This record gives sequence, C-alpha cells and structure tokens, in this order.
Amino acid sequence: MVKLTLSIIDKENNIKFCKSAFDFLMFTYKGEYQEGDRICIETDTTPCYLKCRLEDSLESSLIYLTEPRIEYHIPFGDNKRLFNSDKSFQGGIHFLWIRVAREYEIQQYTNLAFNPYFQPHQSGMYPRISSNIKPSNIRFAPYNVIDGIFDSNAHGSYPFTSWSNAQDPNAELNIEFGRNVEVDCLILILRADFPHDAWWQNISVRFSDGSEEILTLARTGQPQVFHFDKRYCDHLILTNFVKGVDPSPFTALTQIEVLGKMLD
Repeated sequence: MVKLTLSIIDKENNIKFCKSAFDFLMFTYKGEYQEGDRICIETDTTPCYLKCRLEDSLESSLIYLTEPRIEYHIPFGDNKRLFNSDKSFQGGIHFLWIRVAREYEIQQYTNLAFNPYFQPHQSGMYPRISSNIKPSNIRFAPYNVIDGIFDSNAHGSYPFTSWSNAQDPNAELNIEFGRNVEVDCLILILRADFPHDAWWQNISVRFSDGSEEILTLARTGQPQVFHFDKRYCDHLILTNFVKGVDPSPFTALTQIEVLGKMLD
C-alpha cells in the first residue's frame, strides 16, 4: 500500500487543509484559493505512478513521480488569465483526488506526453517539457503543448495558447518521461491562424536512443499523425524547424501527443 497526502498550503507555508489515505485519496476543499496557495502531493513510495485530478475544469492525468513531494502553484493574475479557463480554480468548493494508478492504466497504449499539471519549477514529476527558447510570455510557453487544450484556429490567450520557436530554426523542444518508454507515433497540431501564421514543412525528432525521424508537415491546423518503428527512449527532442514558404514569420505548435506504452 502507498500512503498519499494532499495538502493546501498558503504563501506563508501554513496548512489550510490536509488529508492522508492509502492508495486512494479524495477531498473537497471548502474555501476560496488565495494568491500564493499551492497544492502539495506527497507519497511514501517512489518511484510510483499516480492518477490525479487537482482541478474540476482540468482532466485527470497519469503522472510518474520520482520524488516524494511535488507542489502545484495555483495560478493567479496573468498566470491564470492567459492559459486557464475563467472557470478554473474559482469559487468556494474544490474537489480533488489522487490514487495509485491501476495496472491497466500503466500498461495501456496512450499519450505519454499529456500532463496538464506540469509547471516548470517542479522536479521529480513526469512527463515534463522544456525548451532552449525563452518565451515572450506564458501564452507561448512549452507546457502549453502537453496540456490537452488544442484550439489551433487563433493565437494568444486561452484556449489558443501554443509554443513558439521565436523564429529560431535552432530551437529545441524536449519532452522527458523519467524512465524508458516505448513510442511509435507522434501527433502534432500546428497553430494555424492563417494568414497570421506560417507553418513548418519539416521538423526533426531526436530520440534518446540516438535515432532520428524527419517529419514532413502540411499547412493545416488539423492533427497530423506520424507512425514509425518502435523506439525505447527516456526523452525526445523536436528540433531543426524548417519553415514553409510563406510571407508570415510566425510559426507555432499548439499540441503534441507521444503515443506508446510504459515499460514498468
């Protein structure tokens, strides 16, 4: 059995609510979030797979923990307005749950990149994403492409967030899984606010096993699916972004899915 603890902690590190249970934990927090509040997940067993839902307006997600404690900072101000729904984290009742992942969830063929609860300050929670490009603001930050929000028909704030390579062909987007996984398919949704946007006609994908795939893309905001031979990797990097012939300088990615299986 795995001991789980969920806490709501304020900016002064005071505990506003805390509950522990084994394997499956749920609670309803009756109170309005304040700026500086964090949701803390703790476990007495690592590494481990957890299924979690920390906010009613966000989907549940399967996460992999290699550290016994992680924090999710409740977004406020521009951090909320730009990339979250107005419904998120609002009101005086909040239902949260976490549980140990079930065997069928760990073994299923799924999107290994999906994590709406990733924040850049976190360590020890996967999947995670990063880039060598510093975004002009959070509307174009890397985590926007693994959050499950993928309206590609415009650019800007929620629900039109994306990751921009800032017109740098040497940009890199790195997705980490925290352990070896088996992958055989990528699905990319390019931002397609035409004619504001252009598109990439080619992107290279470098896997941690040393192999590489070159993807050829079309000028569309619809999902583009790329199948390839199975790879075993703990991360992959998108790089060598080659822009298609278009007068617009702007290119961006709305969402990426990495399809495959976990090996544990």
